[in-house]
Amino acid sequence: MDILKELYYGNIQPVAKKVKKGTEYKEIQSEACALEQAFCSELSDAGKEIYEAYVTKRSALLATEDCDSFIKGYRLGVKLLLAVLLDYDTPFPQVGEE
Repeated sequence: MDILKELYYGNIQPVAKKVKKGTEYKEIQSEACALEQAFCSELSDAGKEIYEAYVTKRSALLATEDCDSFIKGYRLGVKLLLAVLLDYDTPFPQVGEE
């Protein structure tokens, strides 16, 4: 697989994720959904509109934070890769050197 072609054709989607059944994450996700449904059932129509507006804004904030974390993590990974690949001036032989 040519990773650059896969990325170009949209076959790699870093933000897309599936959650495995039976995991702690899936359990917490289900509990959160149940709590949200219970909470919303107690709200008036006006309260539901306000809550939906809040959820939309909060989701936008989380998406921005996730994007920033992804970029920072990717940059750190590339810096680590470059640190390994670039010459390092040392008086001792490195792996594969005599």
